[in-house]
Amino acid sequence: METLHTERGALGRALDLQIAGFVSDQAEELESLAREEAIVGERMRRLRDYLALFERLDEVLSRITELVQRRSELEVALERAEQLDSLTAQRVERLEEWFATYVEALEIPVFGSTPRAAIDRHDYEPIVNGQKFRRLSAGVRVLVNVAHLLAHHRSALDLGLPLPRLMMIDGLTKNIGTAEYDAARIEDVWTSLIRLSEELPADIQTIVAANDAPARVRPFVRVEFSENNRLIPTDDLRPSRRLPPS
Repeated sequence: METLHTERGALGRALDLQIAGFVSDQAEELESLAREEAIVGERMRRLRDYLALFERLDEVLSRITELVQRRSELEVALERAEQLDSLTAQRVERLEEWFATYVEALEIPVFGSTPRAAIDRHDYEPIVNGQKFRRLSAGVRVLVNVAHLLAHHRSALDLGLPLPRLMMIDGLTKNIGTAEYDAARIEDVWTSLIRLSEELPADIQTIVAANDAPARVRPFVRVEFSENNRLIPTDDLRPSRRLPPS
């Protein structure tokens, strides 16, 4: 009996030793696995960070490509705009030259400050004696209108621009007197129109409506109207006859 107790004790101690060794081995293995898991987790975190960086890099490279293409488009557009600005400036300069020529030819009164005759580069309105069109007197505006119209057609011919070769002028003597200085201005207008028709007879068709024309203009008169000879017959203006009610 005592031998059995002794053997049992020895077996228990041996079993305890085996269990202790097994637990120790398992603990070490678990610690190793935990370390490996931590290393793998850290590596995965870094890889995710790298992946995010590469995705961001792809977005940046794509954006750079778009910006480079956009810059190229803008450079082309800017070059065209600069060429257009240069061409526009040349055209406006030619218009301004002809406008100044006709301002002097019509002997538009000199007053105020400079410039004597110019084209505003912001709104392309004519300027005479430093004044914009709306600030000029009614009579001077008529003369400026004629000078501006003639300048447009002459500059368009010089530059080969597709401006319709037709000028229509109405109210030539409106707001302009008929005596002395004012009469001389009207004569200047007729002189400029006659000279234009003689210099460019096949290039510009000019139609002028006026209540009276000087004797030297009579050879250019093509048709005259009066109360008894109207452009639209009065018979055509009568109201249509109404149908009787059914």
